Amino acid sequence: MRYAFFDGDKVGNSIRSLLLSDRIEAAKDLSQNINRVILEIEEKLSNQKGLQVVIAGGDDILVEYDPEVCSQNTVEFIPTLFKKETGISMSFGIGNSIDESIEKLDIAKRMPFTRLEKEDSENKENYTSVSNNESSLFIFSDSVIPDSYINVIAHWNVRRKIQTITLIKVEKDIGKKEYSRSYLKELKERIVLQLSLLSQSRYLRQKRGTRNEWETIEIQLSESEQKVYESIKDCLLLKTVCLKVLTYEELGHFLGSTVEKNRSNSVESIFDITSVKKEYIVDIYAILCEKEERNISTFQLVLPPSHTEQDLIHSIRWNETYKLVPVASSDYTADKVVALRKRVSNARSYERDNANLRKSYDKLEAQNEKLKNQVAEGFASLWMTVFFFILVLPMCISVGILAFRYWDKGFERYTFIFPAIVFFLISFGLQSIFRMSFSLNPVSIYTAIRDWKLAKLNSL
Repeated sequence: MRYAFFDGDKVGNSIRSLLLSDRIEAAKDLSQNINRVILEIEEKLSNQKGLQVVIAGGDDILVEYDPEVCSQNTVEFIPTLFKKETGISMSFGIGNSIDESIEKLDIAKRMPFTRLEKEDSENKENYTSVSNNESSLFIFSDSVIPDSYINVIAHWNVRRKIQTITLIKVEKDIGKKEYSRSYLKELKERIVLQLSLLSQSRYLRQKRGTRNEWETIEIQLSESEQKVYESIKDCLLLKTVCLKVLTYEELGHFLGSTVEKNRSNSVESIFDITSVKKEYIVDIYAILCEKEERNISTFQLVLPPSHTEQDLIHSIRWNETYKLVPVASSDYTADKVVALRKRVSNARSYERDNANLRKSYDKLEAQNEKLKNQVAEGFASLWMTVFFFILVLPMCISVGILAFRYWDKGFERYTFIFPAIVFFLISFGLQSIFRMSFSLNPVSIYTAIRDWKLAKLNSL
């Protein structure tokens, strides 16, 4: 028989935090959600053959199952459902006895590489947080050594809610697709085997001078380090591991459709190119960035690799002895856009068309302004002609007649006094009262009429 022990992470702290912030109703709802989801899990498990629920209360679940009747996949829904209903993650341990399952649960809760480092204002940018969204991890595989895959899986497993892991092999020779499938199957088995050996202080390494010959050696690992790898193996077995062989021609379609499908389902895509052939790096980068997917990284040791167990996750520390280098979100690549040549050509064509349209627009605008000025000037000339024949000419004729008739009767004395006074009063009144830069000067009258008409045309 095997035993699986599940325990909610920091449930007491979550409820205590809500109570201290005076969110009593929220704390009550969280407690009720925990009780409800535990009952729901218990009901679902009670219908499984070869499985018995030993404990289901609070935020703890202990399950006893017969591995010959039902596998670990039978209980893999428990942490996912608990997280979905409560927003709180759940740790677990699986063993051949209750004591062993509890011990592994304790290890899972205190594994050094599963705990987020303490953040402070000085180094906060050096750490990432755990994502609550589901994620899919895609690992390009061209190395037969299992160590790099173990490191990548261990790193992301505690920082994202990884649901599926896909090992991808790109094969240019379509005739070798079956060989590549066998390669991926063997790689998956080798990863699991390496984890099993590490949990027993043993290490699988490639024999020197050979391509596919392996040997197992004894190494020194502490008991806690052994249990770390046992927990990684248990976690890996609970996840869906897919094997995908792609021809070079299928690479673009697969990556593009995968990114779009995951986005539509609100699933984060994580792409690792640590072990891919160099000839494919630029292609993968270009395809993913063209789809605006930037989560592409490579696992990198700070010091030169020793090609021993010292390169594995138990001996290295994030941001100190190893880094995950983001190849598509660095200072130089984050704001860069990757576009297809056809789209670039179309964009340049649009730019040329836009420039030509701008020139045509400017030309039409100039012609429009010229036409407005002509209309305004014609309008001013028309009204000046009207004023001349209706006001000025009749007034001049009348003054001439009066001058001939009444010159000797005192008209002469008013000839230089009255017109000057009237002209001054009208000009002064228009400029001071109506704030118009206007006078009885014909040029001023013409300019005022033209500007008025131009303003009306511009307002249309």
